[in-house]
Amino acid sequence: MIKSDKQPPRAFMLIFLENTLFSPKECQSIIEHYNTKSDFQAEAAADSEDTGGELVDFTRDLGSLHKYMVRHHHLVKAVNQKMQFDIGGALSYELGIIRYRVGSEVKKHIDNIGDGSTRKIVAITMLSPEGAFTGGEFFLAPGVSPPIPDYKLKQGQTIVFPAYYPHGMRKIISGERHIFISGFHGETPFK
Repeated sequence: MIKSDKQPPRAFMLIFLENTLFSPKECQSIIEHYNTKSDFQAEAAADSEDTGGELVDFTRDLGSLHKYMVRHHHLVKAVNQKMQFDIGGALSYELGIIRYRVGSEVKKHIDNIGDGSTRKIVAITMLSPEGAFTGGEFFLAPGVSPPIPDYKLKQGQTIVFPAYYPHGMRKIISGERHIFISGFHGETPFK
């Protein structure tokens, strides 16, 4: 099959949900790793404006997170058999963990916009357990009718979608929400 860098029509839904990518124990371990990251304060402050939360970028320093990145990698490769995007063999990626606190929200946005971005696929795994926060529903707004309802991911669930789908997160009312997020790139931008 020929792989393409062209965006399919907006009505062509390419959303995949994996229910148990990480166990609750693994999710807690990732949150603890995030909380003990030595440069957390400086990095989180620098990125909070862009993400709506406090991001720690682990792209260049996977360490103990490597096994979790491998799971995202395998899931994205499998999902891409349906999406058919040109993401290359090596799967270039970026990886982070984001903490959202009360009042945080992520306005509707697109992840592969501007300056020739080659990001093709986004994978988000919920790390926080049920009841750890209220609000914070994930939403996709790819321009289909009827609209896709807001979705509250469960701990360990992963949603995978094209980077050009508009998406965001509703405001956190109480508690803290942690996600494991990765973006996968191709050699060229979408056309």
